Amino acid sequence: MKSRTLKRTPIVVFQLLIAAIVLSCGSEEEDPNLDNTSPTISAQSFSIEENSMNGTVVGTVSASDVETNNLTFIMTGGNTGDAFSIDVAGALTVNSVEALDFETNPSFALTIEVSDGTLTASAIITIGLTDMDESTPVDTSCTILTIIADDGDEILFDYDASGKLTSIENRKSDDMGGTSSDLLNFTYTDGKIVSAEYDANNTNEHGSYTIEYNSDDMVSKTTYIDTNGEIDEDRFIYSNGVISSVEYWDNYSGTTAGELVLNGTDEITISDNNVSKVKYTNEQDSDVGTDDLKYDSFNNPYYENIGWLVFSDIIIYYFSINNITELKSENSDGEAYALTVNYEYNSNNFPTKTSYIDGTETYFENATYNCN
Repeated sequence: MKSRTLKRTPIVVFQLLIAAIVLSCGSEEEDPNLDNTSPTISAQSFSIEENSMNGTVVGTVSASDVETNNLTFIMTGGNTGDAFSIDVAGALTVNSVEALDFETNPSFALTIEVSDGTLTASAIITIGLTDMDESTPVDTSCTILTIIADDGDEILFDYDASGKLTSIENRKSDDMGGTSSDLLNFTYTDGKIVSAEYDANNTNEHGSYTIEYNSDDMVSKTTYIDTNGEIDEDRFIYSNGVISSVEYWDNYSGTTAGELVLNGTDEITISDNNVSKVKYTNEQDSDVGTDDLKYDSFNNPYYENIGWLVFSDIIIYYFSINNITELKSENSDGEAYALTVNYEYNSNNFPTKTSYIDGTETYFENATYNCN
């Protein structure tokens, strides 16, 4: 007897073939991606000023899609310092103002990927930074004339007809009712103080200063030589146009007479245009310490005043645009010192009264100005 199964095989095979064809046709109709093509994106360039604030719009990355699918964008590389962000629509904005420093990184090559929901494409988007003048403008609406301390000592600032500082004099009173003075007279070349003569009539000390500048017109060295031939030399070192350290040299601290030796170093940290930290090292006795400083938001009358820098030899005033409100100091021996400073200001936001609180002791000084 012949198998009934063999007799039915052609019918079964035919039915299976028909089913396969139907399924195949149905699959082609349901797959929407068979004719889909990748979106298109090309290299693009944008520019923005360095130090632009967070949220600043850089531009919008463009891309296209033949099927007009909805496109979305992401960033996949090149975003040094997390400088920028991109939304799904391709809008580029500043994400970190700290990363936008022309001197450190003048351009960014971002890898931007676009997707139509299934397929992707990518391109390099270049953002160039525009170099900006980052020098802080000095408020010259007021010129300091006098400083009068609570003990009666005075500091007088004298100017010529053009407004240039010509001298600074410190008049002091003694317990016997007498007075003495320290006087510093300045000489200019090309609008800059290049030398000064110092005269202290109470000690008969005399000496001469020379002031040197670098190619950016920033003070690079001050040298003082007294009548005995002793030399004090301050060397100012900058990094990317910002003060980073000061070295103190002299010819009397070393073991060889007359030889210039490094006596101390100040390592300086600048934050928001103010000296926020000073780490000092005394090369001769290996003393190390730090000064931490805080500031107000008003005008420091000694900012970039080279005459006052030479007269006072206090670098913090010269390199800080605002006024010190707090100083905390500690050295390697564990000795600590704290100073709090309060101010009263004139209508131009310059300090007219300064109160120094040193532990339980308070002393003050008053300042007068010539204001525009």
